[in-house]
This record gives sequence, C-alpha cells and structure tokens, in this order.
Amino acid sequence: MPLFDLNTPDGIKEANEYQSAGNNKGQQLFAKIKRTSKYAAQAGRHEAFPCRVLPNFGEYCVQGGPGTQYRLRDVQLWIVHQGKTQRIT
Repeated sequence: MPLFDLNTPDGIKEANEYQSAGNNKGQQLFAKIKRTSKYAAQAGRHEAFPCRVLPNFGEYCVQGGPGTQYRLRDVQLWIVHQGKTQRIT
C-alpha cells in the first residue's frame, strides 16, 4: 500500500494519480497516523495512506496503511480532490 506526503505538491499529485488510476474502490479517503497515537512509529510524520472506514470492524474501523487497521482516534482523515487536500477529522 503506497504512502503519500500530503504536505507537498508532489505528494498530492501522487495521491491524485493513485485515485485516477482507479485504485480507490469506494471512498476517496486518506489517513495520517496522529503523533499522539501509540501507532505513530508505523508511518512517517507526514505520510498518508489510502483507507476505508468500515463500521463492521468495530473500534478498528479505519482499514488500510502499514498496520492495516486503526481506531478513528488514532488517525486524521483527509480527502484529496483536484490537487487540494482537506482534513475532515
């Protein structure tokens, strides 16, 4: 699963290309692991990964990334659309 730096124009471009290639099966969400999370060491400080939110996984409903599943309180959710990022949590 690729990681994207959403703080750089190149990272945003890569995320857009990833989505344009049809790699987003459903929601077009990206997540960054919060620095305060016990999982913070699993990704770089600004690295984001494509994810899905699936309620049937209970507390660990954010699916994707290096650890494969996270709690909502451990991540920040982002969308990338036409070269712009928007944090949604």
